[in-house]
Amino acid sequence: MGHDRGTVAGLLLRDLIVKGESPWEDVYRPSRFTASATVQFVAQNADVAFNLIAGKLQPGQGEIRPQPGEAVLASVDGKKTGVYIDAQRQVHAVDTTCTHLGCELQWNNAEHSWDCPCHGSRFDLDGEVLEGPAMQALEKRDVVLPE
Repeated sequence: MGHDRGTVAGLLLRDLIVKGESPWEDVYRPSRFTASATVQFVAQNADVAFNLIAGKLQPGQGEIRPQPGEAVLASVDGKKTGVYIDAQRQVHAVDTTCTHLGCELQWNNAEHSWDCPCHGSRFDLDGEVLEGPAMQALEKRDVVLPE
C-alpha cells in the first residue's frame, strides 16, 4: 500500500505545483474526515476488536455431542474446532479461526455456515470460502465422535 500512495502523492504534488489543482486533492485532503465519521469509524473498529478478543476468550465445549443438523464449538486437542453433523451423520470439522484476520467464527444456523463477526467472511460446512474478504479456506480437522 505504501508504494501506491507514494506514487499518488507524487502525481498529486506535481499537479498542485504545475497546475494549481488536482483531480485527486479532495480524495486525499486531510480535512475530509469529519467528527461524526471519525466516531463511526472508531465505533465500528471497537466492535471488531471486541469480537476478536471475545472470540479468543470463549472456551470450546469439552464433549462433542451435536445432533444431526447441529453445530458446536469444541476444544479438540486444545484447538477450537467447529463441528457440524449433517443429516447422514457425517462429521464436518474445521478450525474456527477466520483466515482473513483471525477472528473466531460463529455458527449461522439459518445459513448453515461459519460466519466472521469482524469483517463478514462466510465459510461452508467444510471450510470453503462462501464470501470474503477471506480468500483462504479454513483448515479441516479430524474429529471422531463418541459412541
